[in-house]
Amino acid sequence: CDPYERTSPYQAASVLLRRILGIDPAASPERAGAALVDVISSAAPDLLDWAPLIAVAVNATVGMTAQTEQVAPRYRRVRTQQAVADLLAAVATEPAVVVIEDAEHMDDASAELTAALLSRMLPAHPWLVIVTTGDDTAGLHPGRGYDAMHLRLAPLDVPTATKLAARLAEHTPVPAHLLPQIVERAAGNPMFLAALVAAQVTNPGELPRSVEAIVAARIDGLAPDDRHALRYLSVLGDRFSADLLDQTLAPLGVDSGQAERWRRLSEFVTVDGRTFGFRNALVREVAYEGLTFRRRRELRAQVADALDGERPMALLPLHLIRAERWARAWATARTAAADARDRGANAVAAELYDMALR
Repeated sequence: CDPYERTSPYQAASVLLRRILGIDPAASPERAGAALVDVISSAAPDLLDWAPLIAVAVNATVGMTAQTEQVAPRYRRVRTQQAVADLLAAVATEPAVVVIEDAEHMDDASAELTAALLSRMLPAHPWLVIVTTGDDTAGLHPGRGYDAMHLRLAPLDVPTATKLAARLAEHTPVPAHLLPQIVERAAGNPMFLAALVAAQVTNPGELPRSVEAIVAARIDGLAPDDRHALRYLSVLGDRFSADLLDQTLAPLGVDSGQAERWRRLSEFVTVDGRTFGFRNALVREVAYEGLTFRRRRELRAQVADALDGERPMALLPLHLIRAERWARAWATARTAAADARDRGANAVAAELYDMALR
């Protein structure tokens, strides 16, 4: 889940649902709406009257029906959850593994919907759902009512970390006398441990003090053009569409069609059709820190210009605020809040109203 999307109602849920339903993640709301109607017609035709409510959770556009028009706003959210659960029960019948990472960043509407789905569907479906979160009070967490086995990940103990370091060093030329120092420096963090071992290839004998320092060094080792491109991408968020990339960064010489560039940056960026994303949030954060404040404002303004006029518009206020376009940010935050409220995402609406008042 992307922290940029906390104020976008059903954003996280739409990514998950589109994947399960076989809808192109990069499809426009109109195209996604047509695809959704096809799925419902094939798998659960009795739910066609409720397609407009399901569409809200899929970030799609489907015309209202007589049945959905009669649903009072205060009941729309619950009815949406029921309709989505009924559709998934008809479509997702095979065993599956679902992984939701950084769930503390999930928008409230998605978190409530996902929790309702987990509570209703897990007991009767052969699914393994893995949720990772760094916060038990934000986003999606077991306190929302679904049954879960709660595993707190503790640091690796020294014997386990030593075994892991030795295994990693089988494919990396690491002097044996350095392994105890690497284990001590990593302090039980497996990601840091792996990065320290891998760093010995390019900087033998050096032991950076943090995983951020290792990532920064790897970014600094890129050719200047690729290094600038990676830093520019960090403004777009953890995950972004090829269309947004092209509209924002093509004038700066970075576009989605540069296959060779994406091959060179594959250590840091993933490409899935028309969807791009950073391999992890840490890479994006370190890349973003490499931008000057002036460059950040300029790029935020370009992103805001690219997003202007799109629906839903919940991402726009954040970029306008970071671009210091205060008047426009005030107006769009209020409009986005009203839109979220109309979609039954009251907690997200409250966040947007709060954003408008800052």
